[in-house]
Amino acid sequence: MKCSPMHAACYSWQYWDFTTEKCISRCEVGHTYYPNNDSCLCFPSAPYFNKTSRLCEIPPCNSTSQWNAFLGICELINGNCHSWQWYNFTSDKCITMCQVNQTYFVTNHTCSCNASYPYFNQTSFQCQAPVCPFGMQWTPIFYRCQCPSGFFFNTTSFVC
Repeated sequence: MKCSPMHAACYSWQYWDFTTEKCISRCEVGHTYYPNNDSCLCFPSAPYFNKTSRLCEIPPCNSTSQWNAFLGICELINGNCHSWQWYNFTSDKCITMCQVNQTYFVTNHTCSCNASYPYFNQTSFQCQAPVCPFGMQWTPIFYRCQCPSGFFFNTTSFVC
């Protein structure tokens, strides 16, 4: 059995570790030690000092939120946005992605469209009529392609 000193000459921001027989820093590198409450200054990215692990950590958040390092707070994961908006966690803002009363689908970055204009254009972010073949025109009232007024579809030549 080896005898080691009970307390070596350590700085105020260090403590004596009997196992390693060395002075160990009470805080992570670059952090300031506060002897009055035995804590360390933590940086905004991990502002919570854990006295057990002696590490700076992100604070614990409840199950519906997570730590937002940009804002320095526990933030709701989904935010309170409308169906046509997307929640930007970093800025804590609802971003309008679709027209009012549409639903934004994060998986494929599209918006729901109604039967009058059923196709979503990902470039313009607008719902639009489909491209009709054979000189037909989209009729939003009937939700289909048909020949313009006064014309009939010729099944032999496939034109109006």
